[in-house]
Amino acid sequence: MRVLHVINNLGMGGAESLLVSMVPLLQENLQVDVLLLDGSDTPLVRRLEKNDRVNIIILSKGSVYNPIHIFRLIWIIRQYDLVHVHLFPAMYFVAIAKFLSFSNIKLVFTEHSTGNRRLKSWFFRIIDRIIYLKYSKIVCITPEVRKMLISLGVHHSKLCVIYNGIETDQFILAKEYNRSILGYEQEDIILIMVAAFRREKDHSTVIKSLLRLDHRYKLLLAGGGYQKDQVVEEVSSLGLEDRVKFIGIRNDIERVLKTCDIGILSSHWEGFGLAAVEAMAAGLPVVASNVPGLSDVVKGGGILFEKGDVIDLASKIVSLEDKDYYTNIQKRCIEKAKKYDLRNTVNHLFDLYKKLSKN
Repeated sequence: MRVLHVINNLGMGGAESLLVSMVPLLQENLQVDVLLLDGSDTPLVRRLEKNDRVNIIILSKGSVYNPIHIFRLIWIIRQYDLVHVHLFPAMYFVAIAKFLSFSNIKLVFTEHSTGNRRLKSWFFRIIDRIIYLKYSKIVCITPEVRKMLISLGVHHSKLCVIYNGIETDQFILAKEYNRSILGYEQEDIILIMVAAFRREKDHSTVIKSLLRLDHRYKLLLAGGGYQKDQVVEEVSSLGLEDRVKFIGIRNDIERVLKTCDIGILSSHWEGFGLAAVEAMAAGLPVVASNVPGLSDVVKGGGILFEKGDVIDLASKIVSLEDKDYYTNIQKRCIEKAKKYDLRNTVNHLFDLYKKLSKN
């Protein structure tokens, strides 16, 4: 079976990281290629290029919203047995390309989020429902995502829940760096948030929480994105430049996590929260926003705080100064992370592909 995965680009994000990690495992049973609407160079692109078995198809090195992509996709998707799509606008472009090509190819879409701006528009809610009809199956990464799609009008028969996953051993067995490499002392308490600078992430609440924490607390922000300049400006306006470091997109994030003390994931909304699982697997107590999707992933392992509540976040961070409590949460996080091993995700996807090919 020939399977094509289509995604906007391979920037810093949970869906992008998941795809790159899954490809080698899927290739144990399938021929898997990857198509990028925007193939601009990133660490994840370079990582994927090291896989000699995967064919990477790049439509452009620019905007992912160029409608010309649709016409290029018409010819390409005909060459595959199944196309698996991730994120908007790729979900629109592939569905339209299938319609225009009169192809019987099976389409699968993974819905990675419980919220987006389109849901607030009656017009786009209707368009989304039409687009979803073109997909044979829609993978929901949590039960909350499934509920959201049902409320949108998507029939439950099209939906299945397959949790995201990570290569847990990669994070559990990673070796920490000497703190001096990150510019910190042993007595510093290092917080880390790994997240793209996008509208769904709430970096502001984490930054403001530092004002309620003593100077031992330092913050690492890993990732890139279109809102980074805005976050940098906020750090500067609050006079926190000496306590916040921007470390960009990393290909050694498991070792960076091992060197830190507490993982943070502050979000306005979240489909799953892969970064939270990675931090938990690395042995960090994780403090995360109590929002649908993310709360299910962290609950029973880490600690939840009320979305956007600076005081609540700061108090939950300080509570981890109790060494026994810290150790207890740390152990719980590692055990919870093991539930989301990538091999489980891939096995479920492979079973789904087989069922669709038989039908």
